[in-house]
Amino acid sequence: MRQLFQKIITDYPDAYKLKLPSHELKKLITIGLPKEIEKVIVEVERYKVKGTVGVGGLPAILWIAIFDILVTQSAQSGYYPVFLFRDDMSGFYLSLNQGVTTIVNKLKYKEKAEEKISYN
Repeated sequence: MRQLFQKIITDYPDAYKLKLPSHELKKLITIGLPKEIEKVIVEVERYKVKGTVGVGGLPAILWIAIFDILVTQSAQSGYYPVFLFRDDMSGFYLSLNQGVTTIVNKLKYKEKAEEKISYN
């Protein structure tokens, strides 16, 4: 798994500059690395691992999330651990993120959504 993370960090900046949407890294990010992550998950049927390269061209920020299907199945709602690659590809973080798109859309106003999800 380490080698796959390293390949992304090493090769992605050039692919991004060249805007290669069909680049081999796309498969590595969306299929290869998620499959490797699934190998270390005990209850694989309960978790969905998803890597994204965006819609259309390659994004500046890559991420690979692990969704507990009892909580969420997308980055738009719930909470989930996610590998976030730095935009300069000098490394990545493992973060616990919270999806807010669904609640923002439901409440229609960002300010109201921020009230609902704040940790006062």
